[in-house]
Amino acid sequence: MRRGPVAPGREALFIDTVGFIRDLPHQLVPAFAATLEATRFADLVLHVIDVARPSAVDDCRAVEETLEKEVFSKGDGRPPIVNVLNKIDAAPEYATADFVGVAISARDGIGLDALRERVAEVAYPGDREIDLLVPYAVLRSLAFFRAKDRIAVVDYAEDGARVRGRFSREELAAAEAAGSRVTPPTSAPEGA
Repeated sequence: MRRGPVAPGREALFIDTVGFIRDLPHQLVPAFAATLEATRFADLVLHVIDVARPSAVDDCRAVEETLEKEVFSKGDGRPPIVNVLNKIDAAPEYATADFVGVAISARDGIGLDALRERVAEVAYPGDREIDLLVPYAVLRSLAFFRAKDRIAVVDYAEDGARVRGRFSREELAAAEAAGSRVTPPTSAPEGA
């Protein structure tokens, strides 16, 4: 288990579970109970697929079937699943053609930024980049966002600071309730 950044000021808790084996005998399912339980209550499942394996399509299908048979019941809410196509550095170019997902090489660090972006999109779906005019009297209330690198001051005006940042709907509503207002995007001053 490890916490890691997925966007400026946004983190996720990642839990690595044991992998599934194909044709998992039903009597072994209890041994996988913790993995199955973690999957049921996750906000997002990253299904890591070793695309360098010749059996990648069958392995993927085995995981999907196990989830369907052993984890989720009809009518259950299910977390979104993002396929992570790992080992693109060791796989033939056509290996990812059978999958929809984010292609990476964990070993070489290829595609990790795209994976973080995808996780942030799913984990924080309401976030959007916004420009605000924040009255000086309430600028301090946004200090948390600045400390977490989620906002930057773009310019100073007579009636407040112009900031640009990523906010959820709830955060934007709180900023507006404190007197901030959304403004058209402004460009950063020279040298900023």
